[in-house]
Amino acid sequence: MNRERPPALTRRTLLHGSLGLVSATLVNALPSPARAAAEAGDPIRQRQLRARLDTLLAGDGDPSRAVPGAALAVLRDGKVLVAAAAGHARLGDPDGHGALALTPYTPVRVASISKLATALTAARVAEQGLLDLDADLSGWLEFRLRNPAWPQAPITARQLLAHTGSLRDPPVYWMPAPGSIAGLLSAEAFTPARPGTVFEYCNLAYGLVATALENATGERFDRLAQRLALAPLGLEDCGFNWSGVPAARREAGGTLYRRDEAGCWQPQVDAAATLLGGSEPVILAEPGFELPTYRPGRNGTLFSPQGGLRAGVLDIARLAQAFARGGPGEALASPVGPSRWPEASTADIWGTGPQLLPARAYGSGEGPDLIGHAGQALGFFGGAWTTTDGRDAISYFVTGHDPQAELAAHPATGLTHWESTLLAIAVEIRRAAG
Repeated sequence: MNRERPPALTRRTLLHGSLGLVSATLVNALPSPARAAAEAGDPIRQRQLRARLDTLLAGDGDPSRAVPGAALAVLRDGKVLVAAAAGHARLGDPDGHGALALTPYTPVRVASISKLATALTAARVAEQGLLDLDADLSGWLEFRLRNPAWPQAPITARQLLAHTGSLRDPPVYWMPAPGSIAGLLSAEAFTPARPGTVFEYCNLAYGLVATALENATGERFDRLAQRLALAPLGLEDCGFNWSGVPAARREAGGTLYRRDEAGCWQPQVDAAATLLGGSEPVILAEPGFELPTYRPGRNGTLFSPQGGLRAGVLDIARLAQAFARGGPGEALASPVGPSRWPEASTADIWGTGPQLLPARAYGSGEGPDLIGHAGQALGFFGGAWTTTDGRDAISYFVTGHDPQAELAAHPATGLTHWESTLLAIAVEIRRAAG
């Protein structure tokens, strides 16, 4: 559920961070990382949360489930009810880069939670009359977009954002610059279904929407998203693939990890060498390509609209809150297609971007119905959700895992042990606050 398969880091791309290994011995030798709380919050609740995060950090009694870092935030009426983090944003490495504690402000790659920002950007462009979410997207592309099995059926931006556009992810759904996204649309990128009729989760769909947004506005997707979606929410220091993120915040950014068979934590994205001293967006490109030469509208995958947003745990809570009643993304949170929202007991209900998570799906039904998105990629597992009335928002994530460990996905939601545990903690904090 909500999984990406981002490109591997190779020397032929601009993603050329250090991939040094960190041994278990080195990790154990590090000083206990600082635990950070954010803004005002009940001190007792903060201490209880940090203790719970410490337990999760160690694997909840199962060492194979240990994680490098974990963070959680709960907002009420726009203010921080509680926010805390435990563990490391970055582990020390053999190249001499020191360890760094994870805080509620630490920006990390938030995987498919990024899709909320992409959907909100599309809505903003549509509000300006530059894009019609329900029209044939071909009008905003340099090619005719059609499913070969349904050549007369148009594919729309709304269908793509809701994963009903009859596309599926091919083995590779990203195109290095200066290539065109059209090169990804082989026959295997389409399902047999008529567009608009069947749900198929698809990351490539978001690359197509981003490409159309660039054509509609003449502006690069990363800049467009920051200007129209992020900055109006007070998230101007967040960005896709580090675009627009201030240097100091980027240097304090977090790395995502996976543990190898030898028990070593191995960086998967945003290693220290990528974060320290960098100023340009991190993109996939052929050798010799210069970003200023990129022509908007050619390849929306360049800035990872499906999963490349860098943001902290507090940031993604505020992003999710935009989709609640009265928020700028409210219209996008209506179910696409028939559903029994919010009475359903399954998690397969989607709006135009956000997922609709009924209380009966993730718990006993006593918690709130939620709107938001989960994310799972490169060692990141997390979620960002808002209650339907927008009063409360919750967010959480862990920053690494052991691929050999049992993920123990929830049967109704597909959420892993870490996600289900953090979601339950957040819901309990919300309940206890009255």
